[in-house]
Amino acid sequence: MAVYLASLSDLLVGAREQAAQVRDAEARAMRLGAEVRSPVSRLYDGACAVCHEAQPLIDHYAPRPSLALSSAVHAARPDNLIRIVLEGSLNSAGAGRPGGMPSFAASLNDRQLTDLAAYLRTRFASDKPAWRDVGAVVKHGRLERTR
Repeated sequence: MAVYLASLSDLLVGAREQAAQVRDAEARAMRLGAEVRSPVSRLYDGACAVCHEAQPLIDHYAPRPSLALSSAVHAARPDNLIRIVLEGSLNSAGAGRPGGMPSFAASLNDRQLTDLAAYLRTRFASDKPAWRDVGAVVKHGRLERTR
């Protein structure tokens, strides 16, 4: 019994450390977002923030995927992020539950998508180098959607 209870303590410590890392990453991203008020930050606010920023009503109904922890934003190349924004993603919470992401292919032009990808990289992965040739990746992503 003592071994079992001790193992639970280790799990709780690990969960607390992970939660602290998430809070730190999100706080850093929020500070960077507050410092930059540009057209692309307003685009993010209008198209993305409702689902990707902490908001009690949204958090209550659906999981809030943190962009500060997104592998697509932290990847070496922007391809996956561009594909997700263009195509959307399926609901991972289960059938009939909110949580999927819509496609923004018809809502964002190439320039907006290029600027948004660069903004997300700067804001949510500030420890990573800027991506190169994001515009070319956007054009390629649009071509792939039409095939």
